[in-house]
Amino acid sequence: AHVEVLGRTGVDPFTVPDMITLDEAFQFADEGRLEERLLRIDEALVNMPSLSINDEQTNRLKNGLRVRFGQLPTADFQPVRVYDASGEFVGIGETNGAELKARRLMSTGT
Repeated sequence: AHVEVLGRTGVDPFTVPDMITLDEAFQFADEGRLEERLLRIDEALVNMPSLSINDEQTNRLKNGLRVRFGQLPTADFQPVRVYDASGEFVGIGETNGAELKARRLMSTGT
């Protein structure tokens, strides 16, 4: 047996209606419309739990410091999507319930 045609029907959580080909991406770019087809980076992480933190905690995290929550650890460190007080995606962190540490943060240019 052999495969003559192989087509991707989805990549969790995205399905065919959400996806475009590379040629379509180039066409959208040429038309100045690529931004309307691009998804926010955190949309690829929807299966990961999220955590919102306040401004002071966001500053600590962005400066490479751990954020402590003043409670006992509830588990091993697990990845989470981190959002600031205004709902902006900060990046991926790891938390054990007692503290949060940065794993990969987004560059904001500030």
